[in-house]
Amino acid sequence: MRPSVLTVTLNPAIDLHLEVARWSEGEPVRAAVVRRAAGGKGLNVARVLTELGVAATAAVALGGPDAAVYQALAGKPP
Repeated sequence: MRPSVLTVTLNPAIDLHLEVARWSEGEPVRAAVVRRAAGGKGLNVARVLTELGVAATAAVALGGPDAAVYQALAGKPP
């Protein structure tokens, strides 16, 4: 039987990833690409386990106005 893992994320995060085309010391930095992603330690661990072929489920505590945004970013309908 294949092992399965349940991870728990009590402090979910919406991660912001910024890419810059160039950076020069003392100059303003402007983002060329901005991406948001659902994150938090438990969700990230479940993602890695799944990539490694281990069945994993992430339980995430959600609430407030960002709950629907987090679910959408995680690929789950609100």
